[in-house]
Amino acid sequence: MTSARLSSAAILAVLAFGPIAAKAQDAPDVWSSGYQMGAHWAAVSTKSGDVLSFSCGEGGGPHVQKGASARVVLAAIKGRAASRRNVEAQFVAEGLTLAFPMTAAESELTLGPGADPRALAKLLGALRTAKTASVAVEGVATSFASKGASEALEGVADCAKTQAKP
Repeated sequence: MTSARLSSAAILAVLAFGPIAAKAQDAPDVWSSGYQMGAHWAAVSTKSGDVLSFSCGEGGGPHVQKGASARVVLAAIKGRAASRRNVEAQFVAEGLTLAFPMTAAESELTLGPGADPRALAKLLGALRTAKTASVAVEGVATSFASKGASEALEGVADCAKTQAKP
């Protein structure tokens, strides 16, 4: 499996909220996206501080490897998921349910080793047309806005689909 790997600072700035970071309570429940340092990114956050973000690196820069990745922050599980290194996250979009291995670090989860890049590309495609989307981790489910997802996820989904081809 290949994945986009950015430095911690780049992940916080680029993947979570884009080039301009905002406080969670000020963030709209609308998707945003961009392209920086050879990677497409798209993210949505809730007023309670939950974040769902995806990125896909084209491998064009020294800090970006090819492939797609995902990041989840659920305020309700802060500390609980971090007590275990590996956690499973269930993503639901338009009736499609996919589970992915996630690596826990403090209050955030990142796509873990062994995640199927084709399944991630399929999830991104479903999220683009979904009227509802949610993530469940350790019995806690959070819904995320679908407004703006189609346009925001276009670059990430196209990149992930290309990278998932054998």
